[in-house]
Amino acid sequence: MSVGIARLLLVAATLMLMNVPQSSALDAFWHGVRSSDWDHGIDPVTQQSNWYSQAPPNGVATGVPDGEAVFAAGALRMAVEIKFKNEIGAMRFPANTPKYIISIFPDVQFTVTGAGVVNNSTVVPQIRNSGRMIMTRQAKFVGNSARAALVKNQSSLRFTGSSGGGNAEVSNESGTAQTVFFGTSSADSMLITNRATLGRTTTAFADRSTGGSAELINENSGSLEFDATTGPAGDGKVTAGRIRNAGSLVLGKNILTLSGAFNQRTSGQTHIIVRKPAQGRLVVNNIATLDGSLVVNGDTKLLAGRYVILRAAGGRVGKFKTVTFNGFRPGPKPRLIYTPKQIVLSVP
Repeated sequence: MSVGIARLLLVAATLMLMNVPQSSALDAFWHGVRSSDWDHGIDPVTQQSNWYSQAPPNGVATGVPDGEAVFAAGALRMAVEIKFKNEIGAMRFPANTPKYIISIFPDVQFTVTGAGVVNNSTVVPQIRNSGRMIMTRQAKFVGNSARAALVKNQSSLRFTGSSGGGNAEVSNESGTAQTVFFGTSSADSMLITNRATLGRTTTAFADRSTGGSAELINENSGSLEFDATTGPAGDGKVTAGRIRNAGSLVLGKNILTLSGAFNQRTSGQTHIIVRKPAQGRLVVNNIATLDGSLVVNGDTKLLAGRYVILRAAGGRVGKFKTVTFNGFRPGPKPRLIYTPKQIVLSVP
């Protein structure tokens, strides 16, 4: 687990203490009359606002919502800028809503605590996150939701509580951008891509979170980390849909089961721990295509024997080009035994 993720664990613990239900909340429709600034409520001089009580062009001016923020057709501005810390219950996009672009500025925290991001339109909103977007409690991406959410630079998208990613599409673009799951949250059926054009982008799972049936694409210098979660039941069993790894995949002592295929490219590296009583393993319910490298971290107390570290129901294609064994007792080195559907670690 990286140092950055460890720090985020402390942040997540703090957020849990902040999750106190609101006694009342203001709902409002975005009109964008004053500007593109989320925080421009009622102007004391003109009495105009960016927020109104009904969908455009109706309703009376209201303040900035902290309940539901509704983005309907007819607003004067379709670009919304979040420049200061905000907390909202839900962001809702009704049917026939055109494309909104919502930008979270650097160093700004934007928290969604209620229903989540709910899109009932066939048009997909875009969330350009350059700050910290937090989905907490039971907040989820629902419907045709934010399938172009971007996490840029040193920004993060965090899931805490029992929140979920729905079918959102997230791209960690550059720098140290991170998508991280805490609590019992799930990636559901998301598509998450670590596009490490610069720096090292990360997708990580901690606490009892899981990958659900998400598709996870890890490009060259990206990091995909499962070692800090114990899975929903706390037994080290986690899931995902399918994985394409050209960066670093860290399983730790967990058993990761994929409902789809596993494909590791030449630049990819998989890290696994084989120790007792817990032992890491990759279970693929489709085809496992192998290349790149494998790092096996063992234990001097590990008994001689054979340990299955990969099982592919659909068959195995290829082998790891390089294998590194760390931490095993001195003497004859362990070796890998390849079968059509398995990789077995043989410890002498």
